[in-house]
Parts: sequence; C-alpha cells; structure tokens
Amino acid sequence: MPLQSDAREIVYNVHTFFVEEYDALKVGNPTISVVEVAKQTAAACGVSERTVYRILNEKREADESGRKVSTPGKKRPQRTPTKTNIDSFTAAAIKRQIYSLYKTDFIPSVEDIRDALHKSGLFSGSKWSNILRNGTIKVGDLSFEEVEKFTYLGATVTNVNDTREEIKRRINMGNACYYSVEKLLSSNLLSKNLKVRIYKTVILPVVLYGCETWTLTLREEQRLRVFENKILRKIFGAKRDEVTGEWRKLHNAELHALYPSPDIIRNIKSRRLRWAGHVARMGESRNPYRVLAGRPEGKRPLGRPRRRWEDNIKMDLREVGYDGRDWINLAQDRDQWRAYVRVVMNLRVL
Repeated sequence: MPLQSDAREIVYNVHTFFVEEYDALKVGNPTISVVEVAKQTAAACGVSERTVYRILNEKREADESGRKVSTPGKKRPQRTPTKTNIDSFTAAAIKRQIYSLYKTDFIPSVEDIRDALHKSGLFSGSKWSNILRNGTIKVGDLSFEEVEKFTYLGATVTNVNDTREEIKRRINMGNACYYSVEKLLSSNLLSKNLKVRIYKTVILPVVLYGCETWTLTLREEQRLRVFENKILRKIFGAKRDEVTGEWRKLHNAELHALYPSPDIIRNIKSRRLRWAGHVARMGESRNPYRVLAGRPEGKRPLGRPRRRWEDNIKMDLREVGYDGRDWINLAQDRDQWRAYVRVVMNLRVL
C-alpha cells in the first residue's frame, strides 16, 4: 500500500535500496545494524533518522491496515494579517516616491522606503502603525510583505543575503538526481566516459543553477567537493590495494587524475567571473550594475566582516596572478577578461 506523499515513498525506496545492497554484501559476515542503514538513508535523503523510522512505521501500518496512513502535522494558529487599503491617488504618490529613491546613488532598503513615505506625509496615524506592525505594504491591489526568505527564479533569497541555505538546497537536489540515475552510474554495461557525460548533463546543471551569484567560503567549497567526489567514486569504482590486495575507495588525488575535466569549484569560479564581467560592462542605468557599484548607507555590525561576492571575484583573480583591485576596468576588455575566465577554469590546484 503506497504512502500518502511522494516524499515518503522516496525515503522508503532509498531505505529499501540500502537494505538490498547491504544484504548482497553481508554474505558470510555478521548482520549489519539497522541503525547504520537508517543513518545512510537519512544522509542520502537529507532528513533526520527519526523521520526515517517514522516513515518505516507508517509503511508498516499502511501494509497492515490496507489504507494510506499519514503522520498528523502540528496545527498552528492561522493569523490573518491586517492590510491597509489606500486609494488610487495615494498609490500613485507612493509609486513616485519609491521611484525617486531608486534614482539616487544608493540602493534603498525597506526601512529607507518606509522612512521616506513617513516623511512625505502619505501615511499617518493608524495606517502607518498597521504597516509598521504587520510588515506589509499594500499599494493598490498589490501587497508587499516582509518575509525572511522567498524563492525567485528558482533560487532562494534570504533577508540577510546568505547563500548557505541555497547551496544546501542545491546539493540536496543534486543528491535526488544522483539517486535517480545511480543504477546507470554503477552499471557495468556503460563506459566511464558515458557515465561522466551523464553526470555533466543530468546532475551538475541542477547543482550549479544560479552559482554565478554565490558567495563561497571554505566550508561551502568543501561540501561541494565532497558531493562531487561521492559521485566520481561511484563512476570510477573501487581500486585494489597493491600492498594488502583488498579493495578500497579511490583517494581524492586519484579521482582528480582520472577525472580530466575541471572540478565543481573551478566551474563555479569561472561562471562567476564570466557573470561579473558581463555586469561590469553594463551601463550605469542597469540595475545589476547599480547594485554592484552602489554603496548602501549605514554601519556594519561588530565583528569580522562577512565575505562578499566581490571578495570572491578578487580572490579568484589573485589565483591567476592579478591583484584584483581595479577589476571593473579590466573587465571592459572582453578578450582579456575571457582569457582570465579560461585560466580560472583550467587551473589545477593540488
């Protein structure tokens, strides 16, 4: 009897796959612990071990009762936000006020827009209090609600401009693609070159979607490398140790020698440089260039400054011998910038 949602079915199928794999390997060996199988399933699906056990119990109950069984979710109180309706004349005035802010040299935040509307006298009394309390601005038939994160063009945007959540989401989606073609990658009927092509055309584009705007730290780079090495080990298989004669996993250096194409980090850096040059050559009237060259007002919080997207560009250029200071002027020369992009793509870091 199937479970209620496709996500539960996927977790159950992945668990069944690991159980079958372990059963094939434990001939003559002690029984493999159920806890280890649950850990492998949780790591592969991006869920907790508790969720895996709960789904297994649901499947068992569904088979016994002959009907679909679902775990009841927590009931949360529904809050209806209070919205402020305004007339068309005030809506037109608000639009003119917001447009005038975007004509200045800095990029306004939500707080800047609120302060400008408050000073202009368009809102006063209870209307302005409702907007501040609920975080929602209603202009005509449009409502602008302040949220912590949202999805735009397939990418997750947060209110603190943090790309870690988007990178984690992309890795999980890449894992889903990997397990959908895992039987092909482990098949003996396909050549290794064909398996590499499957990885490049099916899995890699899903993971690298929108990577031009990522700000990578060493931790995120390590996570992406671990994800790619896992797939490459599945493609190239194990290796017999010359000393002990036992089969073992390939080391990272051995994977790099077998995989001639640039690794996932090289791909991200080259795509990011290509997009940076494209934005740098835009006119000053284009919004992407204004976001790049603009300087928001205010003070930074105490502590070590966060790594910015532009810092990544400068670090990538330093790797290939350019100091990265005036990179916007360097990007105006298309041929020279394209040469730097190729060098960053083909750079082999040991």
